[in-house]
Amino acid sequence: VPVLLIYGAGDQRVPAAESARRIEATLRQAGNVDVTVHILQGADHTFRLPPGPGGWPVTVPGYPDVLLDWLARFAR
Repeated sequence: VPVLLIYGAGDQRVPAAESARRIEATLRQAGNVDVTVHILQGADHTFRLPPGPGGWPVTVPGYPDVLLDWLARFAR
């Protein structure tokens, strides 16, 4: 089964690189060779950037594209 792992590099709850490494290794060890890992730079646990001058957080640019591009690989 294809797997997409998405993390925010600035996640304070889950260490992105370590979590991705462990999950990917476990999946591959179990025989799943279709694992995609994407770590969004600057993003937090909810894939948002810190609030800007207006005070509101924004979704990290590119996040929807990562999802849609990955899904498009399997849509037939």
